[in-house]
Amino acid sequence: MKRILAIRSQETEYAEELSKSFNRKSDGIFHSLVFSDEQAYLDYSKNNRIDMLLCDESLMNDGRLPYHAENICILTELGVAFEHEKYPGIFKYQSAENIMNEILRQYYKRQEITRVRPEATGCSIFSVVSPSGGCHSSSFALALAMYHSLGEKTLFVSFDPFFLLPEEEKSGNDMNISDVIYYLEQGQINVMSHVKKLTHKRGNLECISGASCWFDIYEMKSAHMDQLLTELMKVQCYETVVFDVGIIGAAAMDVFLASDIVYVPKGRDASASGKLDEMKRQISFLGQAQVLDKMKEIVIPHDELLADGYSYDTLLKGRVGKFIEEMEGMQYIR
Repeated sequence: MKRILAIRSQETEYAEELSKSFNRKSDGIFHSLVFSDEQAYLDYSKNNRIDMLLCDESLMNDGRLPYHAENICILTELGVAFEHEKYPGIFKYQSAENIMNEILRQYYKRQEITRVRPEATGCSIFSVVSPSGGCHSSSFALALAMYHSLGEKTLFVSFDPFFLLPEEEKSGNDMNISDVIYYLEQGQINVMSHVKKLTHKRGNLECISGASCWFDIYEMKSAHMDQLLTELMKVQCYETVVFDVGIIGAAAMDVFLASDIVYVPKGRDASASGKLDEMKRQISFLGQAQVLDKMKEIVIPHDELLADGYSYDTLLKGRVGKFIEEMEGMQYIR
């Protein structure tokens, strides 16, 4: 789905030609719309998201700049750098290609987000995600959490509604990540005390199972995930947190940004490389190239002990356990 680029200019002919040039590129990320009338723009922006507004400097100078946009760039007629306390300027009379390149540069710059960790935190965060099915990423994520729990207080959080913990049988009354999401949506505080009530415990490992319905994962807001992560990093309940990102919703990017390492199990089929490349492209498309630096691609070994189901006791006794021990470099398995 393309993002909406709105053009507000008093020069209607110029704006329409610029818009046509933008839209002729089928591989562009924006679909451009022209609004010569201010009220038409305001009416549209009330019911539609505008990802980028490109607006004449003159409209800003006379106080009529519409602010209903995620990002704003100013079209200036001066051939010098335009200075404004909030919005970057783009020289109006240059090629459409140059203007679009500058729009993209500013857009990606604004999209780039870095999560700043509280100084006192001693919590390591790992996430596991794979664009390929059938590579046992959820089993690996749980095994990774189980491994760390042998020496550290560890929390496993499942964002895969179809993954079951050992010996788990879901019902509509189970308490799981859906309950955390609902709690956050209600604006409640003391999040970690609520989380503690939902966990399945096994020694030093605490687990929050997957959602009651996959739709809850897609609907979870980024702000709510940000609140949960902030609590996890400030309240020192755990030394390690492992997220199994089985479904990528709007909040998943916050998990990746907070992670020390994003483990990416690779599929073995012929299409696996293409899927992984596409995943990387989409992360870059969202302006989050820093996530690519956190990604660690792995190939999970086949483990006969886990092939027909497993328990907490057998998770680490086969090839997967040895693989994790070698990868993490800690002697937790005795």
